[in-house]
Amino acid sequence: MVQMIENLNTSLDELKEQNARLTQIITQQNEELRVLHEKHDEETRNMMMVLNEHEETYNSKGFTLAQMTLVFYYLFNELGITLTSR
Repeated sequence: MVQMIENLNTSLDELKEQNARLTQIITQQNEELRVLHEKHDEETRNMMMVLNEHEETYNSKGFTLAQMTLVFYYLFNELGITLTSR
């Protein structure tokens, strides 16, 4: 009976050690996940800033000179206004 109790205590101690190792692994992986989450959030914020900057640049740009020339060309063409060379 004493031998059985000692075996159970040994098994219990081994399980406690295994539990402690697993808890340490889980804690380490949770920390790694937290760091990755923070890095992901920072990269997402940086990408949003770049996207917003490009959006502002694109929206404020307007027509290029070539585009404006074509607009007037087709507008005058539809109105029947033509340029004649002298």
